[in-house]
Amino acid sequence: MALNELNPPIGSGAKAIRAWVKEQMKAQVPRGLIYVALLDAPFPDELEEMEAVQDAQQELGDILTQRNIEGEEAERKGNIDRAIELYEENVEDRFDGSHPYDRLRIIYARLGRYEDAIRVCNVYLQDLAFDPDLCNSYNKWISKYRSKMESEK
Repeated sequence: MALNELNPPIGSGAKAIRAWVKEQMKAQVPRGLIYVALLDAPFPDELEEMEAVQDAQQELGDILTQRNIEGEEAERKGNIDRAIELYEENVEDRFDGSHPYDRLRIIYARLGRYEDAIRVCNVYLQDLAFDPDLCNSYNKWISKYRSKMESEK
């Protein structure tokens, strides 16, 4: 699902906002896309609706951010498999920052898992791609990893 397909029912009341978030989660829409849709939606006029939007953003953002924090901790402790698991969950949820994509790219490259590194870069490029410098960097990394894969054949 693309971000531009998500339309929070701003102006329909707090109950409608809460129901919409639950509906998106039930439909397995990535948390990051729901978060950004709420962030990009028009600012609610009604206080209760504004609070519902802020509560949903907080809850979604906390989950995504906590995974990154736990992933960093797992890396520090040498538990790379757990770090990969946490970062991959954020990639699946389309976290809107570069952290899990960068960490996975680096981890996978160190492990010689170039296809996975390329996949993670492509997820960012295809689904988020808002930072032109990062896009250029990821495209260069993809080329480098493809070259490494070819040279290993």
